[in-house]
Amino acid sequence: MKRRNIGIILAISLLLMLTFNIQPIKSWTYNDGTSDDTKFQKFGPRADRLLIKLENETAEWYALANGEIDITDWPLSKEYYDLFTSNTANPATGLPYNETINTVFYGSELSLIILDINNNNNEHLGNPPDPSYPNPVYPNPTSVKEMRQAIAHLVDRSQLDTIIGEGFYEPLYTIVPHQGYRHPDIRPEGALENITYPYGRAAAETLLDAGGFPVNSTTGWRFWDRNNDSIEQPDEYLELKFPMRTDPMRTDDERRSAFANFLADELDTVQIRVNRMWLHPVDIYQHVMSEKNFHLYIGGWQFGVDPDHLILWCWDYYWHPGFCYNYAGVKDEEFCETAIRTIEAKTQEEALKNATLAQLIFAENAYGVPLWSYAGSKAISRYYTGGNTWQPITPDDGENQYRGQYWEGAVDVSGVGIDNFWSFLNMHPQGHIRGDGENMTIRWGFKTPELTMLNPVSAEWFWDWNVLSLIYEPLIQRNPYNLAEFIPWLAEDFQISTYTHPLNGECTKIRLKLRPDITWHDGTPLTTADVYFTWVELEQLLREQGIPPPPWWHWEEILDIKLYDAYNFELLFSQQSMWLWGRASSTIILPKHIWKPLIETAPGDVMSGFAPDPNLIGSGPWRLEEYVEGSHVLLVANRPDDTVQTNLPGSTPVTSPKGYYRHHPIIAEAMVNGTRSAKIDYYTQPYRVDYKVYNLYDQPITGDISITYPNETTIEFRDTVITTEANWTHSWIGEITLFRTTSVEVNVTLPTEFEGVYSWTHAFYGTIITYKDGWFGLYKDIIPYFDGPDIAGSNLYDDLGLTEYPYKFQLPTPDFKIDMKDIAQVARAFGAYPGHPRWYMGIGDINNDYIVDMKDIGNTARKFGWIGWTHPFFPRT
Repeated sequence: MKRRNIGIILAISLLLMLTFNIQPIKSWTYNDGTSDDTKFQKFGPRADRLLIKLENETAEWYALANGEIDITDWPLSKEYYDLFTSNTANPATGLPYNETINTVFYGSELSLIILDINNNNNEHLGNPPDPSYPNPVYPNPTSVKEMRQAIAHLVDRSQLDTIIGEGFYEPLYTIVPHQGYRHPDIRPEGALENITYPYGRAAAETLLDAGGFPVNSTTGWRFWDRNNDSIEQPDEYLELKFPMRTDPMRTDDERRSAFANFLADELDTVQIRVNRMWLHPVDIYQHVMSEKNFHLYIGGWQFGVDPDHLILWCWDYYWHPGFCYNYAGVKDEEFCETAIRTIEAKTQEEALKNATLAQLIFAENAYGVPLWSYAGSKAISRYYTGGNTWQPITPDDGENQYRGQYWEGAVDVSGVGIDNFWSFLNMHPQGHIRGDGENMTIRWGFKTPELTMLNPVSAEWFWDWNVLSLIYEPLIQRNPYNLAEFIPWLAEDFQISTYTHPLNGECTKIRLKLRPDITWHDGTPLTTADVYFTWVELEQLLREQGIPPPPWWHWEEILDIKLYDAYNFELLFSQQSMWLWGRASSTIILPKHIWKPLIETAPGDVMSGFAPDPNLIGSGPWRLEEYVEGSHVLLVANRPDDTVQTNLPGSTPVTSPKGYYRHHPIIAEAMVNGTRSAKIDYYTQPYRVDYKVYNLYDQPITGDISITYPNETTIEFRDTVITTEANWTHSWIGEITLFRTTSVEVNVTLPTEFEGVYSWTHAFYGTIITYKDGWFGLYKDIIPYFDGPDIAGSNLYDDLGLTEYPYKFQLPTPDFKIDMKDIAQVARAFGAYPGHPRWYMGIGDINNDYIVDMKDIGNTARKFGWIGWTHPFFPRT
């Protein structure tokens, strides 16, 4: 069978461990009884240290009860949930558990527990059917729609209160767990409640009778009356094969098997025989997914946020022999086309329309019966513990000022819980909105006594990434209250559109603008060189060294990058789909100047070892200071001018000159004529520059603002109140010529914990004109990037005074003359297009048509000899 290549890597797995998301819920989480809200702040960290205690599941809950840690990393078992929500006196504190411990519900996870129903009634297995493989359930009674709908009416989800426990699951009625894409009307009391198949034996019996499954009055059991003569023939015997999981070491198996056993009892009640096949999970895999020898089975899946998993029930995902995703044999062309349109959608509206239609088709035909998604709660101490049940210490260790104060700022991420990036950015004890620089400490419990590695290229383990995700960051983040919504992060702006590839036709491109004020922990600027390295060069370099790509690297669809300057670039894909952008939320960016020489020179065992970079230089809010196996991990806040040396072998002291780029509770930007352009067209003078200062704090902040315009004049605004609702804006109109910068400095004076100067610089280049429609003339539209043949001769790092950067010539910038360097750059790329080995980030693609050809060479050659702004063809205005 030839499977359709849709170019999408599905974020799915057979359900082995439940860790991720989603359902909109409320937070901040307050521990003093204040109602939760939907606040989260984008700056921090508020605390000075994050101390991770390496323990085990029971030990960390015991440590929380004893006031030794502040927050846990794992969903509470029912036993501990009941204990921590009770008013039973805690021997460690003498107070009721629920007065000192807050259990926080995080909603449902992105898991789908589903009653799989075998739909395949072909005489032989395979796609197309192969006579070598007889179908073990042919003729198949569950291929009949009325049989499937009748079974759906026997599903009583209220049984889950006993089997799982109220508050530990969410009932599901569609195959999309994420509420952002879930059909809004397929639910109890919804407009399409009828296709949730409300529990009722009478409804099931009516459907069975209508579908050709009458009761044999002699045997008392139903049969499949395929010839409609109301007489049971030997080949009309009816018995459903129902494999049930049995593994006493897994509570998930116990729950699924208990519900399967209940459903089998219901089928007995409506007079359908059931063969209850108790099998170990290994045998289940062989029997169900590989041999397809079943009628009913309760399966489990873990999905991502996006509904790309709908494709799993397409016939293209059914095959034999061996495992296949569509082992239930669903075959519905309309459903499949709708699922494909969901994946290939160009807009959010188009994706939502097709995702809901696919769910409707699936539910109407009862191709399977969605059952539940797991949900849970995690626990946090209401008070700052200080590691000793909030008791003051003599002499003071620096934490007495915080001990016993209510924690504020925990962010309850949907489907994940309160231990996450946002909480550790925001958390602080009440009355202390920021630490003193040394002592404010969050204590976090892990259910594991060790990490496997702190290697961002090779790490796969959940707890390794709990640490690494605080040190390394992606271009965008997901909104913690709506994971389908993206928040600009390292990229301050992005736009999704399409381009025409010379071979592939219309494809997706994403234009991004990096924030210009981000540095790595060692002070080196984070630029497009690092993005290009992470998304394009990294996998190639690792492959050359015989090292597999990182587990998080899944950019098969990315062809290349088109570079406009050090901060503006495009991601160019090989196909068209809106879902491609979601990958960026799980793809960290690595520093090229650290990892490229490591990969090229370090032995293979070092690259796959615990920490190839013992300094763990990232861009994130936290830095590693200590890792002690069996004891703890200590992270310290990325503060300006702090020097940190890890305790890992080979580490050196590293100073972070600017600290975390969101260290201050304000950010600034400059927009030229309404765009965040790094470069401008010299000939559309004068320009309007709009300055904005954003308040990331939830209260007004007072500061002194100083702006240096592109013409190098400075203006100051004293005692300026920056509110959270309106922020602060200012404008300047003037000419910008050649290379110019504008800067914003905000000296924050209130509240005092935020004292300090926030500096932000924005660079502009004057651009060179191009030919348009064969005529020599000037562009009249705003060009938000460098658009001309002066593409070589200088580089960003020399321009910034960082002459020692080892790969500086991979980020060329204009030298304001068009000479042989520019001609050579275009000539080297002649014939190239995205994905071609000579494309080289598209620098030679002067006219932006995504192929380097004679038009680009001619465009450059016609302007040969231009210097600065003095060429007679280009008079100064």
